[in-house]
Amino acid sequence: MNSQSDKDSLVNRLLKLSSSDMLPMHMPGGKRKASGFSDPFQIDITEITDFDNLHHPEGIIKKEMERAASLYGADETLFGTNGSTGAVLAAICGALGRGDKCLVGRNCHISVYHAIELMNLDPVYLIPETEDAACGIYGSILPGDVQKALDENKDIRAIILTSPTYEGVVSDIRSIAGICHERGIVLIVDEAHGAHFGFGGGFPETSVRLGADAVIQSMHKTLPALTQAALLHLSGPWIDRARVRHYWDIFQTTSPSYVIMGSMSRCLSWLEDDGRDAMQSYGRRIARLRKRLSALTGARLFAPDSSQTDPGKIVMRVPDGPSAAAWLRENKHIELEMTSLRYFIAMTSPVDTDRDLERFAGALEEMDTVRFPQERASAAAFLTGDLPARKCRIAEALDAPAGYVALEKACGRTAAEQVCLYPPGIPTVLPGEMFGRREIAVLRAARETGLQILGLHEGMVRCLK
Repeated sequence: MNSQSDKDSLVNRLLKLSSSDMLPMHMPGGKRKASGFSDPFQIDITEITDFDNLHHPEGIIKKEMERAASLYGADETLFGTNGSTGAVLAAICGALGRGDKCLVGRNCHISVYHAIELMNLDPVYLIPETEDAACGIYGSILPGDVQKALDENKDIRAIILTSPTYEGVVSDIRSIAGICHERGIVLIVDEAHGAHFGFGGGFPETSVRLGADAVIQSMHKTLPALTQAALLHLSGPWIDRARVRHYWDIFQTTSPSYVIMGSMSRCLSWLEDDGRDAMQSYGRRIARLRKRLSALTGARLFAPDSSQTDPGKIVMRVPDGPSAAAWLRENKHIELEMTSLRYFIAMTSPVDTDRDLERFAGALEEMDTVRFPQERASAAAFLTGDLPARKCRIAEALDAPAGYVALEKACGRTAAEQVCLYPPGIPTVLPGEMFGRREIAVLRAARETGLQILGLHEGMVRCLK
């Protein structure tokens, strides 16, 4: 099926990457290594005899989901083939009614805000503690802050948190779950980056076993499963599982990928047969890597004084994140997961070998002797506790007349579209919130650095008329 027009096609670019020596220090967790799968076209099917139906599971898919629930300790687990996004939407829409009030970690993923929009929810935001203001890194959500917010808002119906964060910081889910359940409130945890939790090796326990009612995981982020492989775990009496399943059907395609589900089945078998031993070995490799990186002086390993962090997330604080990432890509053929002004993230997985991590460590040791031309300004403004003033709900803003305004002239105007840095997809301004001097300064700094900004269109932002 090759043709002249294929020479610069996406598939050829992918094949070229697969045959290169580029080291993937990013998701997915399979790290482009052979899985034993045949050509995906050979196992790409639809709902035929003996292969069940994800939207009405009675056979093999039902059995696989029960296996996942048993492995992670959930009452019920649902398979998803459109990533954690679909699972987040189903969990929130299933747990809350239209117009309900909810408590939301402000550092939640963009999909959480889409669910708020769809259900016209009334969010009260929790600001995580600041872990590193100079770099712009959030920490955990504190149980005391949850308690205080619930005392001040008696009509909260659910709490939505991200744990671990993109940087690997974990909140005290057990304590927060206890606070929620004393009041009959549902706790939803976006654990997309924690599908490898709960199997030992020095990694945190999964929120499923810590009392959360709904836990969303992306298997593909940190485990050997194909991209878009997701799990939604449901437990306890507080969440309406039938209602969640209804929304699960809405947000899942009626043509789910059997190739993705096959990779999930294979990953579950790996976890059952080799998971704990593999995680122990993985934990030892990461401990050696972190010890080595902690000796660097120009690039400093982000290591909070807490055992509740994911050691597999390698977060390096550097004077100039974009320059460091470019140097690693161009000189050492290493592709990172994410770059910000003053730090970068390298993602590891159980599939990474000693040789992979040796190559990565050696590259960082060499980079440590490089003096980059400038030091980026502090990213402390990213973490200010002051939220933009809210003029209306997200859904109301999206329904109102709007037009585009130059970013520099948007101060005092109300956003009609979400504006966020991606990755990780945490909003700077939400629809219905006002652009202030702080928000404009943050977005200008990000734009000048070359970071990707969703909602910024050639220097213009969409505002209410």
